[in-house]
Amino acid sequence: AKNPVAAFQYYQKAASLNHPDALLNLGIMYANGEVPASKDIKTAMMYYRHAAKLGHPQALYYLALRYYNGFDVPTDPRAAVRYFKKASLLHHPDATFSLGYCYDVGVGVVGNEASAVKHYHQAVNLNSAKALNNLGLRYQIGAGVKQDAALGLNYFQKAAEKGNPTAMYNLGVCLEEGESCEKDSKLAAHWFHAAAKNNHRESLYRMATRYAKCKTISMSTTLAIKYLHEAAFQNHPDALYNLSVRYENGDGVEKDVKLSVKYCIEASRRGHADALFTLGIRYNNGYGLPKDSKMATVCFQRAADLHHPFALSELSYCYFLGDGVQADLHKAFDCCKKAAEMKNPDALYNLAYCYLNGYGTVQRSVEAATFFQAA
Repeated sequence: AKNPVAAFQYYQKAASLNHPDALLNLGIMYANGEVPASKDIKTAMMYYRHAAKLGHPQALYYLALRYYNGFDVPTDPRAAVRYFKKASLLHHPDATFSLGYCYDVGVGVVGNEASAVKHYHQAVNLNSAKALNNLGLRYQIGAGVKQDAALGLNYFQKAAEKGNPTAMYNLGVCLEEGESCEKDSKLAAHWFHAAAKNNHRESLYRMATRYAKCKTISMSTTLAIKYLHEAAFQNHPDALYNLSVRYENGDGVEKDVKLSVKYCIEASRRGHADALFTLGIRYNNGYGLPKDSKMATVCFQRAADLHHPFALSELSYCYFLGDGVQADLHKAFDCCKKAAEMKNPDALYNLAYCYLNGYGTVQRSVEAATFFQAA
């Protein structure tokens, strides 16, 4: 039977004799607040550092992770890299992969593709599935290596077989789209499903969209909603917005405007352009939210910054009419022109109107005629 109190006491005795594993385990117990230890990050870090000084690779790796992610300590990427390097020299696979990733994205060190690839290969030799996946991505596009899509696919396959969810997803994408292999929708679905079972966010959403399009499975809509909720739980912006639309329209779920607004707000917080535009419309019309022209303009502006054509068109109206913002014909014209360049039909007509009357620009009848015709 488990006896954590006795284990804790023996760890303490072994730690007093500088036993690295005992020091590490005491650090873990204090970090997690495992009985009988109360949560004490300062004490946990003391034990981690002691074990690290004795050359314990896992202790070095744990210290690196804490500094990298700012877990209960101030974020310090340089310190993280320093500990990743020490653990990597002791052949710690995750530390070696993480060091490669730091070189890959330039965190804690100056970005260096050659060093990233070097450490990824070293991590692969230490059986790192994550390194296999990242090398697969690099060989697919030729980043820091000679492009070899077939080799990239092979790395995805190996990583997926080792249980890496991201590699499962990437392999599924290759199979579904026929990238460096023959299309195989059935096998793609297998890997998407396997990744989704591991709570891979993008795979959950991919499964939702596949079931939403499926016409042959009687429970397809129910399954689509299930996967949407699971992806939304992980804050997938498209899943959040998709649920918002479904609750708005009662599509596969019971119509619920309040829930629709909630999901729309959550999607907008994650930079979803359609969600921001929709919130703008809701604030403008007072539908599901209090009528607020200033908030509408803020939402339209944020969506416009993400190059949303309908938001640009609405923002043009706001500046033209001074609705929720100070009237400014020049800004109205600029927004209208950007939306028209994206072939927004209302913007094409309004741009013609601006040229015809010289609103925010020089009056130009020829351009007006051209855009009236395009509209």
